[in-house]
Amino acid sequence: MNALATARQRRARVLAAAGALLGVGFVLGPTIGATDLDLAAVWAAPFAWDENPAAAIFFMARLPRVLLAAIVGASLALAGATYQSLLRNPLASPYTLGITAGASLMTFLVIRFVPAGGLAEFTVPAAALVGALLTTLLVMALATRRGGTPPAVLLLAGVTLNFTIGAAVLLVQYFADYTATARMVRWMMGDLEGATYRLLAIQLVASAPAWMVLLRRGRMFNLMSLGLDEAQAHGVDAARETRTGLLWASWLTGVAVAVAGPVGFVGILVPHAVRLLGGVDYRVVLPGALVGGAGFLVLCDLLSRWLLRPVELPVGILTACLGGPFFLILLLRREVGRG
Repeated sequence: MNALATARQRRARVLAAAGALLGVGFVLGPTIGATDLDLAAVWAAPFAWDENPAAAIFFMARLPRVLLAAIVGASLALAGATYQSLLRNPLASPYTLGITAGASLMTFLVIRFVPAGGLAEFTVPAAALVGALLTTLLVMALATRRGGTPPAVLLLAGVTLNFTIGAAVLLVQYFADYTATARMVRWMMGDLEGATYRLLAIQLVASAPAWMVLLRRGRMFNLMSLGLDEAQAHGVDAARETRTGLLWASWLTGVAVAVAGPVGFVGILVPHAVRLLGGVDYRVVLPGALVGGAGFLVLCDLLSRWLLRPVELPVGILTACLGGPFFLILLLRREVGRG
């Protein structure tokens, strides 16, 4: 009972901090950008968009973008926490297993062979989602042929496949024309432009079931983080839970990448920040990553619109600038710990 009470206290502390981060993002995000908005002017005539440009910008451009950033950030952070639990590796992410590379390859094939406009609006996101799921299935198939689904085997299969798919991505880029190459490079940067309420609804409907499935697996992830033998001794079907977790995490990654491109390092940064604040209990880490990831990407998108204004920096560049040094620090700390 004391352990349960402690977990609840840590969850409340983590959620309060993550919620405060998200709240700041929601308050500042719709008002700051290439043109700052006065909330008094927005709410003076909130629905008279023809006569009130501030309200039109707020409701039609800024607010959908902030909401989309929250959904994408929540999905990527929760997926990252899931990968790190199942693979028992704090550096695991969608990039580790080649999930993002698979989404990129399918997207580049569509950009290369499907004319811009028309159905391309729908085929590019669909291709990214299909690529992420196919890569996950291929990684699990390769790992099974190599002796089951131990974390080390999954990691080895994922890293190997990541390099192979990466080579195919470069090959598609090499044979593309300049216009298609520019679209590919722009997509790889990750961006949240073009957010609409219809896109938000699709994203939420596609993501919410995966959120619910993974958030309920905190106790099982705790057991699996101790080792497959320990988990099986407590009645957990480790192989089934690994497959289920990987598929749902890859679904979240594919849905997020489909609309925002490969926004990197969210799945590494946020779960580790949650662990520093609330410990390694996945009953705390999973909900903390969900809320913290939403707030983190909202604030990153805000900074990407503010730092070089009126020019907007793609949010994927900013997360990479933050995540790269963090990744190296984390790696060096692990090496020092071993020493």
